[in-house]
Amino acid sequence: TQNNYIVHALNKMSMFAIQDVKWVAAQGKFSIHVQSNGMQILAQQKIQISSVDGQIVITAPNGISIKSRNSEIKLDDAGIGLITSHVLEHQSGQHVFKTGSIISLDSPAMPVYGLSPKELELKYLYDDLKPVKQTPYKLLFTDGTSQEGVLDANGYAKVSVPGDKIQSKVYYGFSEIDATPDKEKLNNSFKDKKVMSITEAEQLIEQYNQQEIDALLDEYFPDEIEEMIEANDIEYEDHIADYEEQFVKQHNHSDEALNDDAEEILLNSDPISRLNLGDE
Repeated sequence: TQNNYIVHALNKMSMFAIQDVKWVAAQGKFSIHVQSNGMQILAQQKIQISSVDGQIVITAPNGISIKSRNSEIKLDDAGIGLITSHVLEHQSGQHVFKTGSIISLDSPAMPVYGLSPKELELKYLYDDLKPVKQTPYKLLFTDGTSQEGVLDANGYAKVSVPGDKIQSKVYYGFSEIDATPDKEKLNNSFKDKKVMSITEAEQLIEQYNQQEIDALLDEYFPDEIEEMIEANDIEYEDHIADYEEQFVKQHNHSDEALNDDAEEILLNSDPISRLNLGDE
């Protein structure tokens, strides 16, 4: 890109190339940070670290060890240790031994990086796609934390979530707005009207039918109205089953002789006597 190229990953990031990998910072610095663990640099052959115009500084607060086979150079609080199982060779034009001095170690502070926040969009609708207004919601994350809020008048909310949060579940509450009809009920203009002739009655019926047609056109398309008029097997989603009374099977007491599924026992087996109830 011409400006910035930023990559974030919550878990892992991997790059692989069969041939070469090359990273170049033409003018600025090249930094590698490991926030809370170690770092490994492995090579099958040699590793070369060089500085063209400056110096190489290696610092560590607890010690530095340089090892190769049976030899080691060790730097720590106790001093400098030269350890080898073979020959220790010094080559120098002069050897100068002075008294010791204290070295101050300035370790650079580890920069703190945070993942960019994420935006989560919530939309809560009824079955007829109308919004559930002013409804409280609650986000539960996998780490046990939560975040709460309220949807707007359109049943919508855009929530800013921290980048390290993994959203698992969304719970909605009940709308805090009182239920109101979508349209106010119109006054019955035909109520208490008196007609004095057949002509007035026919005119009143025609006005009523026209009002019904106008109301249908406000709610349905013309093809739907035509299907209502012509078809007899239309299924309406009136949710009547949600309000049906659930009957519980009757259970008689143990001391009663009859059961719910018992057959009727006639007092007189003569079928004729049942037809002549008024006779002697």
